[in-house]
Amino acid sequence: YILMGGVCIDFTLGIGRLDMLLGPIYDQFARVSQQGVLLELLEPYIIDDRVVHLSPEIMKAFVERYQTEEELRRVETCILHLDLASLDINMAVRVCTEHQLVSALICVYNRGLHDYTTPIDLLLTAITPRA
Repeated sequence: YILMGGVCIDFTLGIGRLDMLLGPIYDQFARVSQQGVLLELLEPYIIDDRVVHLSPEIMKAFVERYQTEEELRRVETCILHLDLASLDINMAVRVCTEHQLVSALICVYNRGLHDYTTPIDLLLTAITPRA
């Protein structure tokens, strides 16, 4: 499935049909419980900014994939490269907050919500000693 997934990604990106990859092709991989392979193969394409859009459903599966492997820093790196308009912002904020993915949280607030003060407030709260 690794070889097939790589071919599918390269082909769909080559013809400009990411919708096919994230739709019917992803569904076929999921049907045989191999969606994790496709999600892992997508990571370098996201980091290289060749894939910048993920549907909320695919992003959720992506987070869950790495959450179970306790590798959420990889998710953080990918969030920094994705177009946040395609993400479920509430889920992204929740995941980033729960797992202390500070860079991604700041990115989501700044680029996704155009909110530049909340991240500062959160950081100040985190470093302020409690009485």
